[in-house]
Amino acid sequence: MNWKRGLTRIYAVLWAIIALGGAVVAISATSTSMDDPTAIWGAWLLWVGVCLVVPAGLFWLIKWVAAGFGRGDTTKTPSPQRAPASPPLPATPTGGPKKQSRFRQGLWPEISDVDSAKKAAHLGASASFWVAGLTAVFAVLGIFKVVKLLDGWGLVDAAAFAVIGFFIMKRMSRGAAVAGLVFYIFERVYATATKGASAGLGGVALVFTLYFINGVRGTFAYRRFREPPSDDLTTAKAA
Repeated sequence: MNWKRGLTRIYAVLWAIIALGGAVVAISATSTSMDDPTAIWGAWLLWVGVCLVVPAGLFWLIKWVAAGFGRGDTTKTPSPQRAPASPPLPATPTGGPKKQSRFRQGLWPEISDVDSAKKAAHLGASASFWVAGLTAVFAVLGIFKVVKLLDGWGLVDAAAFAVIGFFIMKRMSRGAAVAGLVFYIFERVYATATKGASAGLGGVALVFTLYFINGVRGTFAYRRFREPPSDDLTTAKAA
């Protein structure tokens, strides 16, 4: 029994119920007066529930769509025969490389091969999907005049970040990673200049900025590890 997956889905369902209940309470109470405590509680429940459900749902939806483009030919090919296992090497007196802490791995992962480069790039994609989801939530709340932080143009902003995340995750696009970082920093600077430091800066903005930087690191490292060395290219052309 997969307890982790089951509890994760129960968690998502609970927050979806909270978001739906908050939406009903907020919309029904706002029609009378926004000063009503019921409307305030409803708006708060809507904000909390949707901010957790929408980004996760958007992430899995785009991942599902991206998987459809990446399947290609689904015919099975015979697996090559495995080489006989080599005897285990004797243990060396010196220990292996020191493993990164989970906290540092989550904010600034070490990149040493193709797999670690993809993991770092996926942090940038995750940041894009979160920013897209949160921006879409606040844009919708602004359209219905529940929370006046963004207007309908925020949906265009959300769509742009969703596209950036798609190209980072599926294509390892360096241009999309750089565009996401520049776009996000520009928005933070603009929000700070127009609404104050509390709106443009903060812990969440710092984490998202690190994630976008990791997206740039990962996509460039991925291309570097995937491309053969120049000596191999010269040998291949000579042959």
